[in-house]
Amino acid sequence: MIPDAEQELINQYLKKVSKIPLLTPEEEKELARRARQGDQEAFKKLIESNLRFVISIAKQYLGYGLPLSELIAAGNQGLAEAAKRFDPDKGVKFISYAVWWIRQSIMQALSQQTGAVRIPLKQSHLINRVSSIYSRLYRELEREPTAEEVAYEYTKEQLTKELERELGREPTREEIEEKIEKEGYRISPGEVEKCLSLCRMPLSLDAPVGENEDTFFVDFLSKHGTA
Repeated sequence: MIPDAEQELINQYLKKVSKIPLLTPEEEKELARRARQGDQEAFKKLIESNLRFVISIAKQYLGYGLPLSELIAAGNQGLAEAAKRFDPDKGVKFISYAVWWIRQSIMQALSQQTGAVRIPLKQSHLINRVSSIYSRLYRELEREPTAEEVAYEYTKEQLTKELERELGREPTREEIEEKIEKEGYRISPGEVEKCLSLCRMPLSLDAPVGENEDTFFVDFLSKHGTA
């Protein structure tokens, strides 16, 4: 449960950001292009128009040791980092790209404050592999991969190793696909979802995140000194 004082501040913040209009796809692309050219006003507007989405993501991490105000502040750092890196000509919506960075920044803050999130030891290897595959696919696809796509990549990875041992050489794509067709997935999409939900973070923790100076115009909560 969020303390009353913090809830009041959150409500004020929600009211503030809800008044910021959403961007049309055309406006988003134009602002992103200008931001990449160093236009700070465009950079600021791109971020501010997406602050409401950070709140929704931050709420998923309640109960891990940080108040919602700090989770939002951390998420805003990730949003700023995403705005610095976003390429509007890739055909991906900004917020779809930014989700990765928002979650990454929140998890960084959680690990610094409370230590690593605890997960069952016997599941840690599988979770790490699934998270790593998810992160790789996110970078390659420039969107969040589906559980089906992660399950397929995990299975392909496992069967490739098995076939290498059996054949004494690197298997062909056709051989891998044939084995998948015969034996099915080594992990189901449902199991992928469970792995990701265990750590609340379908990402690795080794990617860089934004620095504090990136949030000079969005960190409304920290200006009010909540903790």
